[in-house]
Amino acid sequence: MKRLFAVLLAVCLITAGAYADVLTDDWKNATDAELQNALAEIQAELQTRGRATRDEGEAQRISGHGTAIEQITVTTVPARVTLTYADKNAYSPAKLTGGSKDIELNPYRSGIAEDLISEAGTYTALIETTDDWTLTVQPLANAGVFTAFSGDCSAFTDLFMLTGPVIATVSVEPVNDSLGSFIVELWYQTDRGWAYDYESTLLADLTKDEAFTYDMILKPVDNATAYAIKVFSNYDGLGWKITAK
Repeated sequence: MKRLFAVLLAVCLITAGAYADVLTDDWKNATDAELQNALAEIQAELQTRGRATRDEGEAQRISGHGTAIEQITVTTVPARVTLTYADKNAYSPAKLTGGSKDIELNPYRSGIAEDLISEAGTYTALIETTDDWTLTVQPLANAGVFTAFSGDCSAFTDLFMLTGPVIATVSVEPVNDSLGSFIVELWYQTDRGWAYDYESTLLADLTKDEAFTYDMILKPVDNATAYAIKVFSNYDGLGWKITAK
């Protein structure tokens, strides 16, 4: 375990801050807790730097009311696309066309849907609804080492490294019914584009009024250069967290 943390720390090449004392030739004498703390601080720093490398102005938002056809040009990829309805009970799927394949956005029961745009270009958003809506496109930041992600709706996480198999603990708050879906997928990028690994996929079996916890294994994929986690949840405001163990 200590050797794994040392490799990750060395790759990051960060020697400033409260964890500087751990990043020395004497790292083998550090405790597991010290190495864990150092890794957590490095993760926070990498997240800050990753976001800082992208101009916040690159986030594009289009808002409207009712059925609409809108065009949006995406220059920085990969990016997450988020469709949000004012009415969380709205059931109005939307579609983005213009890429090699259409991107379906289904906010069923939650009022929000999120997916990945992997190709730069101009897309046409086809939105059929009677509700107020917002469409947002935001380039993914580089989160560095995977430690934890959390949310309360469907989400596509920032990018992270995966140098070996990792146990990821998926924790979900109790639900008020068991009729919805909660799915976790590991997505990866190669020279062929983006895809998800069916072997690193979790279809959670949620039980009413009970919290859900499950340890899944995220496995590296040959020739993958980046990873992200996609969470699909059609429960409104259902809190979840995915943490490296």
